[in-house]
Amino acid sequence: ARDLYLYKRRTFARKIRETITAIQIERYYTKREILEMYLTQIYFGHGAYGVGSAASRYFNKPVEQLMLAESAMLAALPKAPANYSPIYHPDQALSRRNVVLGRMLEEGFGSGSQERAAAAEPLKVVNEPEVGPLGVAPYFTEMIRQKLSEEGRRLGFDYLGDGLTVHTTLDARLQRFAEAAVDSHLSAFQTIYR
Repeated sequence: ARDLYLYKRRTFARKIRETITAIQIERYYTKREILEMYLTQIYFGHGAYGVGSAASRYFNKPVEQLMLAESAMLAALPKAPANYSPIYHPDQALSRRNVVLGRMLEEGFGSGSQERAAAAEPLKVVNEPEVGPLGVAPYFTEMIRQKLSEEGRRLGFDYLGDGLTVHTTLDARLQRFAEAAVDSHLSAFQTIYR
């Protein structure tokens, strides 16, 4: 419920709204649906929103193909994605991943040998993102997000929770080429005008 509100200021009114929202969510959705909505919306760092995007970003594979250590790494990130970034803070990420593995064992998920084997694995993340930290064409995607939000309010749909498929005019491959061309020429101009 807290993540549904854009501002994070801690106020009494906000707490009341969050409580009412939480009650409404539990009234209309099953626990499984709530978890599914949460896992498709939360931030995992480096421009990855949702577990599917995070699996692709960090391990270059779909969620269904993640190994135990990789799944634990993703489970560790939502607490503090910037602090536990496996790219910028691999030691903290490894430590946090192993805490998650230990908790999974305590809760009865897996065996001690599986947990030890997973804890011994190094972080195997894709170090170089294919796109910048804000994703491909961040201004364009933010504009689309704002338009969807406006249309959702006007027409009564939830653009995050209703499983929409959005088609745009953006060609991500061409966008990457265009950004690379601008970057290569921009550096030449910057040296001339210094």
